[in-house]
Amino acid sequence: MLFLIVNGILIYIFISNLSVRAQSRTYIASRLRSMRQKNIGLYFD
Repeated sequence: MLFLIVNGILIYIFISNLSVRAQSRTYIASRLRSMRQKNIGLYFD
């Protein structure tokens, strides 16, 4: 029973963090995409 309560609290914190990060998610995705393109360029040079 205690495990279910703790699990619910963790899920609530996770969802609230997702809602906070929703604005910066596109920024992080663009950063990851640029990093990936740079890595591919390094591999294929």
